[in-house]
Amino acid sequence: DAKFTWMSDDASFRRYARLTTPTQSFVLMDTPRTEKPEEFILIDEILVNAGLSAPQIYDVDLDNGFLLLEDLGDDTYAKLLSEGANEFALYKVAVDALIQIAKISNVEGVVPYKDVFYGWKEIFPDWYLPLVFGKPTSPTLKQEFFDILDSLMESIRNAPKGLMLRDYHIGNLIYLPNRAGAAGCGLLDFQDGTIGPLAYDIMSLLEDARRDVSPVLRQQLLPYYIEETGVEDEALFMQSYHVVAVVRHLRVLATFVRLKLRDGKGQYVQHLPHLWNMLESHLDLPYMQPLKTWLDKYVPLEFRGLPQSLQEK
Repeated sequence: DAKFTWMSDDASFRRYARLTTPTQSFVLMDTPRTEKPEEFILIDEILVNAGLSAPQIYDVDLDNGFLLLEDLGDDTYAKLLSEGANEFALYKVAVDALIQIAKISNVEGVVPYKDVFYGWKEIFPDWYLPLVFGKPTSPTLKQEFFDILDSLMESIRNAPKGLMLRDYHIGNLIYLPNRAGAAGCGLLDFQDGTIGPLAYDIMSLLEDARRDVSPVLRQQLLPYYIEETGVEDEALFMQSYHVVAVVRHLRVLATFVRLKLRDGKGQYVQHLPHLWNMLESHLDLPYMQPLKTWLDKYVPLEFRGLPQSLQEK
């Protein structure tokens, strides 16, 4: 007898509806098997057991891809910030949640990031480079790109690792002012979580693909995160921050192109210039020179932004 209302779509093939009764509200997640509902359940349980505000799971129907979830509300960070909420206060709670996530030790069953990384690194040569060349990328050029990324990832093999949610940004965070401490940050969209560099999620938050984050905020919160998580080798941690930043920005650039060309979701390509600016901010570091040289050779400046072929008529 619940009232059924569709909620906004995201960049995946999942759909969400709010189910409202006179006394309660729930969220129904409708997820194809390809969207890994089992992994959502696994990571949700890990987060809830750590005292964090992932949605409680009330019921599951995996045969049909349905999960009945706790409704954390509509106060996403993206919404509140657009309405003028205090940026530092919101981000501080989000970083406190990351600090608590970094201390989780029981992560049995979560896949390592290396497996995920090798599964998606073709996306940039498969979806972005064809904008430049007008044809599929050659195997030789792909291998050059893979070798560079493999070398970068190998250089941070010993950087601090832990549970990373992989899509930690303001669109996936809900402010819960009635919950204390790190639990004041509600967590969504973490089914792609892995075990990998701890720097990844704090970088994802502070180098948001869809929002300019204040440099002052980064200067305040990144050292705070490093201190509170007990990082011993800060230089290696920061190298891992820069490496996963370029790896993520390359992936998201190509993902946004694919969303437009394959899935008809054209709203994301407006963020390409911002992503290129963030990516290029890391390229002057000495260990980035092979990647910088490769990009300078194969991606001309006119394709670093919103390429003409992607602009709406």
